Amino acid sequence: MHKSLKVLQSVCGDNHPDISAISLNLGLMYQDVENHNAAIECFKYSLSKNEALYGHEHIQVASNYQAIAHAYYLM
Repeated sequence: MHKSLKVLQSVCGDNHPDISAISLNLGLMYQDVENHNAAIECFKYSLSKNEALYGHEHIQVASNYQAIAHAYYLM
């Protein structure tokens, strides 16, 4: 993905909650520059991390689904 995400993964491990947060923020930045496919990729990556960390009914998971839906809407 991106350098900051790779550095965090190497320092904190792949299951750190900040990894999903950074991925979500990267997706939002891609969305701002209208690169919706890259945004959706980041949102889905964040979703997979949040589902593994928190389960399917957590608010962070819902936030990821909302971000994905909004990106598809903008497309």
